[in-house]
Amino acid sequence: MGHRHKSAPNRGSLGFRPRKRVKRESARWRAYPEWTDKADPNVLGFAGYKVGMTHIIKQEEKIRAPKFKQEVLTAVTIIELPKTLCFGLRLLKVGDTGILQVLGEVWYTNVDKDFKKKLKPPKKLDEKDFNKKLDDLKSQVDKAIEVRLLLYTVPREAGLPKKTPDIIETKIAGKDLQANFDYGASLLGKEIKFPDVFNEGEYVDITAVTIGKGFQGPVKRHGIKILPRKKRKGRRVVGAIGSWHPARTPWTTPRAGQLGYHQRTEFNKKVLKYSENPREINPKGGFKHFGVVKSSYVLIEGSIPGPSKRLIRLRKAMLKPKDKYPEAQDVKIAYISTSFRQRDSEQEEGL
Repeated sequence: MGHRHKSAPNRGSLGFRPRKRVKRESARWRAYPEWTDKADPNVLGFAGYKVGMTHIIKQEEKIRAPKFKQEVLTAVTIIELPKTLCFGLRLLKVGDTGILQVLGEVWYTNVDKDFKKKLKPPKKLDEKDFNKKLDDLKSQVDKAIEVRLLLYTVPREAGLPKKTPDIIETKIAGKDLQANFDYGASLLGKEIKFPDVFNEGEYVDITAVTIGKGFQGPVKRHGIKILPRKKRKGRRVVGAIGSWHPARTPWTTPRAGQLGYHQRTEFNKKVLKYSENPREINPKGGFKHFGVVKSSYVLIEGSIPGPSKRLIRLRKAMLKPKDKYPEAQDVKIAYISTSFRQRDSEQEEGL
């Protein structure tokens, strides 16, 4: 027979629709991992800014891996973690339509000077009035189902050309809702650090807005096959955009359009190292398209979405990996590359 026997289903994932630009660069979460079996309350999310990538030499910690306890080279992503402050506490309830609604919230009055670049600062209150508002909110805990924490970053302290903070909301989870509220109230106005949320060696979920690539064709956007050379009406197109009847183009047909600048989440990225000493990571001349890391940072195994300087949100792992390769407790890093990173690829090939 002259036809092929290979099955070729529709190219391009149908799980990401619509493929359009996001409204805001600060990503958001619609789900959190279950944390009711833990006795102590814990903050489930954090935020930082992507710096770039480098490579390290570390000891293989997977027990059943062929190179267990041997040194291996691994690509890592650097995320800078400037000061992150808590300015609000929020209670959520289930509305009449079944969606989460704000039951009540309280804002801390003494905020950073750059906070007004993003939101209107709350009216300053004395300690007595602030405690009264906090007690009024505490009396509504019985009607709530979740406690959320409102945080803002201070990018002025990082190697970024921006001063406007980014606002994020994250969940406080634990066994007792009242204990979650008390823990959140104790964090108001204070700085939250990365070790307060995550540990080295822990798996996290990374959410960010990807690099925008503009209007692209279906070959690059959906990965369709390029047609044979003698095809009549173009080669970088689909063979047929739809049937004769019904006389319309299905939404599943790969078409040209926006590529990139979408919110994406990558699961189970491992935290390899946290440090407050940026000198051990900065290369000569700084990182390309970013500059110099000035505050604390974290190393994440592998790559993550988004370009340099983009806001990156980290969350407790929703789907922890199966115990196929049990891991040792410690992550032992022998070497972190700080080689000069301002060369172009063509120059590096000539060296």
